[in-house]
Amino acid sequence: MDSYGLVLAGGGGKGAYQIGAMKAMEQCGFTGRIQAVSGASIGALNAAFFAGGDLERAEQTWKNLKPLRQTGDPKQAVTMEDLGALIGRMGEAVGGPESSGWAVEVYANACPAGTKECRYFCLNDKSSAERRAILLASSAFPGVCPPVEINGQPFIDGGVADNLPVRPLYEKGYRKLIAVLLSDHAEVPEKKFPGAEFLVIRPSESIGDFFDGTLDFSPEGVRRRMGLGYADALRVLKRG
Repeated sequence: MDSYGLVLAGGGGKGAYQIGAMKAMEQCGFTGRIQAVSGASIGALNAAFFAGGDLERAEQTWKNLKPLRQTGDPKQAVTMEDLGALIGRMGEAVGGPESSGWAVEVYANACPAGTKECRYFCLNDKSSAERRAILLASSAFPGVCPPVEINGQPFIDGGVADNLPVRPLYEKGYRKLIAVLLSDHAEVPEKKFPGAEFLVIRPSESIGDFFDGTLDFSPEGVRRRMGLGYADALRVLKRG
């Protein structure tokens, strides 16, 4: 049985799509074939949900998030308090002590504040506090969330530099990869990864832009994106 790596793109509230895709992976028998998962921003949090092996918990966490209140100010679309509380709740849901028992390798990326340099972190060998800090840093939207310190250095959203972090899995030797994108026009940079084979799951229709997608954590938006993610992934995985 071939082993796969799973790569999850960033995209804020659009990340609910990935939970639906994971449910399809479970149904199609792919879950046990995935040995490592890498994510950027919200994809990093979803990667930790996947590693925890409890998709019901992931689904309920997403469905019970409080919608963000939008300010109407283009310079700060939502309050830091709202977004910080939301990301904090997700971080608590996936970064607890039980994550020490993850059966798959988990990677998250983040950028040192003030740079577009990308750092990739393996979460399996980190303490609970370190894991939570890395996950929160990876999701710290610049200009909306304050940087998060990792070992005394401030970091921000990993999606700024690499919104589809294939690299850590490719460098570990994975050549069969499932990529779950969060835009109907996004592409996988396959030329950067010679020899890799990708199963690409992307939205078959728009799941929103910045205000009606990235910042939309409403129950209605979450349910719609989960349903589409499930249907799109089922179609791709049955072919693959």
